[in-house]
Amino acid sequence: MASDVGIANLALLKLGKNRIASFQDGSVVADIFVEQYGPLRDILLRMGWNFSRAYVSLAATTTAPPFQYTLAFNLPSDFIRLEWAGPAQNYGTLPPGTTQVPLTVLGMPGANLSDYNNALCQDYRVVGRQIWSNIGTPLSIIYHARITDPNMFDTYFVEAFAWFLAMELCETITGSNSKFPRMAQGYNDALAQARKFQALENPP
Repeated sequence: MASDVGIANLALLKLGKNRIASFQDGSVVADIFVEQYGPLRDILLRMGWNFSRAYVSLAATTTAPPFQYTLAFNLPSDFIRLEWAGPAQNYGTLPPGTTQVPLTVLGMPGANLSDYNNALCQDYRVVGRQIWSNIGTPLSIIYHARITDPNMFDTYFVEAFAWFLAMELCETITGSNSKFPRMAQGYNDALAQARKFQALENPP
């Protein structure tokens, strides 16, 4: 079972350093993790992992964008990265052996090619903590959420995250950058493995 301190200690093990008892044990290394663990986790989550994917429908706010777009939608509080946005879809129960592909996911999501010369290049855009859109309301989105419970982390994410922590904090913790190339290689290898097995989980 994964834990935040366990992941931090895995990174320290890769750096050849002693473990910490907790993020509040008063050591300099623990204080570094208190400051850096969350931001670095969120950076890695922005790459888009299957375990962080979330689906939600959003209602438009009462205040429209100033121009170009007609509707504004507040992003979820745990929003990390947008994967797709489109009109609400509800097909109900399909007959056995049949599949339905929404037209909105064919081609480039968010791209409007109906009028090549004059159309807006996107029918939605992330602006600050909102999505501005011309699609309509409610707006269905697939996004990647900020997952803070380490028990929800994919096994390959844990390994990649430990290497990422070791790489990013190498000089700060060890006082030297001599181990940085090894940490960077470990991170790249772990990320390649994660991508390989995550791709196998995705439907064709």
